[in-house]
This record gives sequence, C-alpha cells and structure tokens, in this order.
Amino acid sequence: MKRKIIKISFIIFWALIMLIPQAKLAKETEEFTVEEKEYINSHSKIYIAGNANLNPIESYNSKKNKYIGIVPSIFEKITEISGIEFEYINKDESWQNYVIENQVEIVSGVLEETDIEQLNLKEKLQVVKVPIEKEYKTIYIAFTQISDETLINIMKKSINKLELMDVQEIMTKELINSNKDNIEEYILLGIRIAILTIGIVLFILYKKYKKEAKQSKYIDHITKRGNYKNMEIDFNNMITDENRVSYCVINLGIEIKHIEEIYGYSEVGEILKYVSDVIGGYVKNNESYARIYKDSFVILANSALEENIVERISNIIDETKQFSLKNNKPYKVEAYAGIYYLKVTDKNLSQSVYNAMKAREEAKEQGKIIKRCTEALILKTNKNKKLEGHIVKAFENEEFKTYLQPLISLKDNNIVAIEALARWESQQMGLVKPSTFISILQNNNIVDKLDFLMYENTCKMLSKIIEKGQEPVNVFCNFSKETIEKRNFVEKVTRIKEKYELPEKYIGIIISEGNEKIKNVIENLRKEGFSVLLNNFGATRYSFNDIKELQIDYLKISSTLTEDLSDNRTVSITKGIIDMAHSLNVKVICEDFETKEKEQILKQIDCDIVQGKAYYPPIPMEELTQIIQNMVKK
Repeated sequence: MKRKIIKISFIIFWALIMLIPQAKLAKETEEFTVEEKEYINSHSKIYIAGNANLNPIESYNSKKNKYIGIVPSIFEKITEISGIEFEYINKDESWQNYVIENQVEIVSGVLEETDIEQLNLKEKLQVVKVPIEKEYKTIYIAFTQISDETLINIMKKSINKLELMDVQEIMTKELINSNKDNIEEYILLGIRIAILTIGIVLFILYKKYKKEAKQSKYIDHITKRGNYKNMEIDFNNMITDENRVSYCVINLGIEIKHIEEIYGYSEVGEILKYVSDVIGGYVKNNESYARIYKDSFVILANSALEENIVERISNIIDETKQFSLKNNKPYKVEAYAGIYYLKVTDKNLSQSVYNAMKAREEAKEQGKIIKRCTEALILKTNKNKKLEGHIVKAFENEEFKTYLQPLISLKDNNIVAIEALARWESQQMGLVKPSTFISILQNNNIVDKLDFLMYENTCKMLSKIIEKGQEPVNVFCNFSKETIEKRNFVEKVTRIKEKYELPEKYIGIIISEGNEKIKNVIENLRKEGFSVLLNNFGATRYSFNDIKELQIDYLKISSTLTEDLSDNRTVSITKGIIDMAHSLNVKVICEDFETKEKEQILKQIDCDIVQGKAYYPPIPMEELTQIIQNMVKK
C-alpha cells in the first residue's frame, strides 16, 4: 500500500510540472460564438486518425475495439465541454494516408518534431505534456485541409476550458496503467529528472530532436530523395549571378487523381517512386530535383540548349508512361511539363516554380505535353494572383452575386426552371468572368464557400416567393466536384433547405463530373427528394453507361456538341443522345443559344428544354422583382 501511494504521488507531482502551461491557459477561456455554436449543432461527429502504438498517450485496444490513453480521454472531456463527438477511424494504419485522402478532420498523437507543412496539415495545437519512456513529450493534435477555422477555434477554446485537475486525473490514471511492470524504475528516473537533472535532460532531448529533425527535414517521405527544402539549398548553392540565365525550372505533373480514386494512394506511391527514379537517371551534376506536391516534381536543370531540355523532358515523360506496361497495370499514366527559363533577376525559387507550374497547367489545357512559360503567361498569372488577393475581401464585401437564367420548354415556350449562376462584381476590377475566379477558388480550396453562398441565396429567394403565396419554379444550383465530395454534403444542403422550410421539389442540384463517390451522393440526394442535373454532356468523359448508372433527372448537352446543327452528323448525334436519355426518363437541355434559328431543329429531334441569350440572359437576382413574377407558374 505504501509503495502504491509513492507511485501515485510521484506521477501526480510529475503531471503537475508538465501541466503548468495548461494551468495558465485555463484562466483565459473564451465562450463559443454564435457561428461556433451553429457549427457544433450541425456537426454531430468529427473524425480522427490517431497513432495506434503510442501507449500511454494513445493506442488502439483490439479487445475493447477502441482507442485508449491520455489523448482519447481528453477528447471525451472536450465532448463534455463543446458537445462535439469524436471518432477514431484507424486501427493500426498510419494516419498519414487518411490525411492525404482527406478522410479526417483531425490527427492526434502528433509529436513536436512532426513537420505538418510537409504532410499538408493546416495547424497543430498543443494538448498536453507527458512523461514517457524516460523522457517527456509534448503532444499535439493537427488539423487537415478539410477542417475549417471554426472547428480549430472550437478546439482551442475547449482545450483552454479543460480544468487542470481533470487533465491531472487522466494522466495519473493512464500513466499508472501503462507502467505496472517497471513503475519502480520509472519513479526513480522521474525523481532524478524532476529534482536533480531536468535541465540536462531537456538539453539532451533538444539535441536529439534537433538531430532527428535535421535528418528528416530535407527528405521526401515517399521518394526518399531530397524534398523541396533540400532543393532550395541546392538553388542557393548552385545558382550564381554569373550562371543564372543558363538554368531553367521544370515542373512535371503526373496525372494520378483518377488512379488514386480507383486504386488508392498506395498505388500512387509506387508511381511516384518510379517517376522519381526515372528523373534521377536524367539529372546531371550541378542539377537538382524534388517532389514538391503529391503529383508534382520540380527539376532545376542546366538549360544551355533549349532543344536538349525539351528532349530530356520528352524522354522522362515517355519513360513515365512506360510504368503501366512494365508493371502490368490496367491504367495509363499521363504527364505534362512546364519550363521556366531563369532571368538575371530571378533569385526566388518559389516564384520560378510557380511560373513553370502555370506553363504546365496551360500545356494540359491546350492538349500539349510540354510548354514554355512566356511573358504573356506571366502577365496572366500575375493578374490571377492579384485576383487571389481580392477573393477574401470579395466575400466580406458581398461582391459575389447570384444571377438567374431561365430554362425554356420547347413545347410551349414557358419557363420550366431556373439556373442559379455565380458572378463576381468586383469593386476594384469590375465584372470578373466565372472561368477566371472559379479556378482561383478551386486552387485555394474555398470553392465550396461560393457554392453554398449561391445555394443559400437561392433558398432565401424561393422562401420569399412562397411567403407571398406564390408557387415558384424549380431552381437548379451549381456545385463543384470538390464541394460534392466533401463529407456531409447531402446533410448540409438538406439542412439549409429545411432552414428556409422549402419543399425539395423546388431545388435541383447541378453536377459537372461523375465518379463512384458522386454516384453515391446522387443516390442520397434523390432519397432526400432533390432532382439532379448532369452538366456538360459531350464536353466531358461521360459515356451512355454513366448516364444509366448516375440515375439523373436532367441532362444538359454541351454547346460544343450542338454549335453546328446545320451539319447532319451533328443533328444525328444529338438526336441519338436525346433518344437515349428519354429511354431512361431523363429530360434533355440544350444550352447557349444566342438566336432562335435552331429552335425548329431541336423541336424536330424532341429536345425538351433550351437555355440561352435568345430567350433570357443571366440576370442579377436583386434586379428580378418584375421578371420573377413572370417566372411563377400560372
């Protein structure tokens, strides 16, 4: 009994030392804002990927089929404080894969030396300091790219609200349970560390962590070659004012998204290792290369002769495409490259990489394999960067407006539905084209913010029409693939619709891309009563079988397919699509008609609905008071 008291006393004493920072923070707690309370009410569960073998901090217990330890117990306390429930989803796999595949909002059991930037994590938050394995560790949680700032703020406030005694009790219990066999040795070591040699131990730990961090800081965890930080060092060492113009930066992008969706990231890892080895075979002395993103490599090459550079890149891409053949894979690997030739003034690697990346993106858009970055492209990218700087302000200043464009029945020329469209009316730059700002929002992972803003504006409009005792027509709202694939998409659109007490029949969802994930989303949307419209058929990689599998209600044929209805082949193809859709009870829309000359042809081939400036152009919602009256069903 006496020995047990000594054990508990020491662990409590050590826990108190480690918890001094938490004690200070606990005095400065903040209440949850209205927005945070709404987030808590609307998010019933947050998913976590943990460290399954970090006892007693956290570990997976197969007998109990749950995570146990200090951090899981702290999450239970946070649930009591905030109301948010947490669920660990991995049993023994590394949490890195769940981050890469955007399956969780939080990772836990994160150590101080973990490079969150390299792992594409947003931010890490200190939870507790724990004495373990003859040293003490600072334990963090980190937030993935799919977590938003509201969740991060809630977690910060919740941790600040934790009572010191609660955390002390958790640590005492878990440390005793995890050290039953060697507790005496642990106590003696702890007393020496806490009372006699804490300064020396901290110094040793610092040197150890610094050494480990230095070893891993410059190595890519997949290719096991130098990473971007290592390339920055090479750039500064190899490039001088005298030889700068003889170098170029090459951005090589591997098309792996479709492979990842079907075969998983482990398959992608094989491809990336292979490509890294291929590039390594072409990189010479005084050159460097690195993987800078999950699907992108950068090569710093000597560009004395442009033909030699293009030839080298072509050979690398050709060998990259051989991966499937050499490894008997049922898919193709595609790659594109952009080249930026350094100028005397180019002393910033990141800007040069950015220029090369934009050239690579343009190569893909134009159907080319390799493209050089030109002055015109730099001007274009600089304009886009300027727009990026205005994006956040645009939301704050309510510059994103909802426009409406009616859909017309060819049977009687009546309005049968409306499409809600986003427009940016910038105070500084005037009207910005959607083709420009949508890509910027996608690149910054905030396109969902615009999608839901347009959707909620539409719900408000429909609610006001219903309040006047009128019956509105169906309104279709656009959602990007990135938004639709986010967790709880169907629940969120349903919640907003219910907020305005709208029947499902008045709201339709437009999708522009289809895959297995989106197929499941469509099924759930239809279960909730939403109608679904598939956009841009003929301009994307859809097949007739996709139309059958996706179970849509409306099909919009791309204007690129129907722009020349004077051609008999085009008419035959369009009629074939319409007949196929009608056999599946799917209504067909043809878009972007600037004149009514094609109306008779479309009637003859049984097109259901048309949309275009010849009938109605997109019109700002706030200017539609009179026109909306005409849109109401009579």
